Amino acid sequence: MHSLAAMENTFWSDPSIGWEQRCDMVAAAGFGGIYAVPLPITEAELSRVATLGAAPRRSGIRLAGAYACVDLAHDALSDEDRLVTRLFETIVDVPRIEVSFKCTDAALNPKNPDDAITGRLEPLLAIASRRGIDVGLYHHSFYTMETPTGADRIVRRLSDPRLGLVFCTSHAYALWSADQVLEQLRTFAPRLMSFNVCGCRRDNPRPPAECRNLPLDEGDMHLGPIFGTLRDADYDGDIIIQGYGWKGDLAEMLKRSVAVARRLSLTPAI
Repeated sequence: MHSLAAMENTFWSDPSIGWEQRCDMVAAAGFGGIYAVPLPITEAELSRVATLGAAPRRSGIRLAGAYACVDLAHDALSDEDRLVTRLFETIVDVPRIEVSFKCTDAALNPKNPDDAITGRLEPLLAIASRRGIDVGLYHHSFYTMETPTGADRIVRRLSDPRLGLVFCTSHAYALWSADQVLEQLRTFAPRLMSFNVCGCRRDNPRPPAECRNLPLDEGDMHLGPIFGTLRDADYDGDIIIQGYGWKGDLAEMLKRSVAVARRLSLTPAI
């Protein structure tokens, strides 16, 4: 059975809602888990990840995963990169860290992105493996590693049992048509470690274009075929709801997303 988890990033629209209250709201809406997004990584965030699992447990849910991002514009000895390393070393109670790779300085874009990503990933993967944590490669539109195909090359290259693929619906829809997103998902669904979804709506009608993250009952891409593809592939991993509304009544939008997931016959095992 699937476990439905809410991605924490939407709560950034109201920073007054603390981690404990976020967990309570997610639990009250009917989710089985919460997915932490400790960005930007700061000393305060590192203090939080050192005790990350306690609040979900008190709320009766689980910590489903966490997100991290490596910026290839910073070298491996930079303060920014060391903070990512410390996150891997200090995070607790998390079964999986999902990692994206970007480069914020176009002049520093690597000539061989796969080599650059692999070189930065291997030390992090070694830490995660030592601590019993899985690592998912999170493809992100307009980042250095922006497609599931690119992430899959890295997974195959390293061939580590702790390393797997994440499929991010909104980032795929930012790059391709709805039919092409389905084609990509059919290719990778049998091997996914994690699945990430939201109501998807591009800022422009044709890709490539930034894609907004909305509650599951909004957006302009029909999600029925997406979930049907997961069922056909016997996917039984986490369903991470990335977007459930950036403005408005967050508690209500959380409940709406749970209701849509249930209508799509992906009722989470809670």
